Amino acid sequence: ILALITSSMTAPVLITVGALMMANVGKVDFTYFSNTASTFAIMIMTVLTYSISEGISAGIIVYVLCRVAEGKRKEIPILMYVLCILFMLHYLII
Repeated sequence: ILALITSSMTAPVLITVGALMMANVGKVDFTYFSNTASTFAIMIMTVLTYSISEGISAGIIVYVLCRVAEGKRKEIPILMYVLCILFMLHYLII
């Protein structure tokens, strides 16, 4: 059954998700580089990989790395560090 689902069937869902993401771009606080960079990474990676989960994982990695580079390590929750490490391992293994 899963083999019957083709890209022509998933494309409308991705277009809808993209439209919903673009509607919320105006609500992003662009005063912080980490917010801007992670938002951009999520949108670009979602489009390039055709995968929402890949986009979100790239956004988490970029967000954590930017916040660490800004010197705001203590403001990042532990779970974000764990997710960042797991996603980086995922990308390095693949």
